[in-house]
Amino acid sequence: MSQLLRDDSFSQVIYHAILVSLYNLNSQVERDYIKFPITKRLSTGREKLHWLIDDIHENGVIWSECNAREHDIYFDNEAQALGAMYVMEGLMFGGHYIAQMLKKHRWSNTCRLRYFRNYESSREQKWTEFTSELERYYKKDMSSFSQLQLGAEKTFNHFTFLLKSI
Repeated sequence: MSQLLRDDSFSQVIYHAILVSLYNLNSQVERDYIKFPITKRLSTGREKLHWLIDDIHENGVIWSECNAREHDIYFDNEAQALGAMYVMEGLMFGGHYIAQMLKKHRWSNTCRLRYFRNYESSREQKWTEFTSELERYYKKDMSSFSQLQLGAEKTFNHFTFLLKSI
């Protein structure tokens, strides 16, 4: 994504396509979080879909026109769901920097970039809370590492797949 953001030809149309891809990813991941108690608990107060919808609307597109597509991504256990959450929370932790890169494009001057700024001043606190919980989980069951990694890889690969369609 950073390569797209640095490209001089990066346009509002491409930004919109990224938002739709992020909506697709977030809707699937958030849907699967609720299957597992730990990720259901951790995701409370971290919902992001409304921020994406607001940003998409702000781009002048009515949501029904977005033609959002669902692609399957599922997590087989709570460790995979936590690994997925690691990727999604990492995106939010870095969202401040993504927003700064977006602001370098002239067309973005009128955008509030809610999705990438949704944690605002609580960004570091939310990241610390999440990584502390992740560390406790891992220390309780060190054999879970491969499943944590698999969940993160599934999520990252799925996002990469969605970005390649842009």
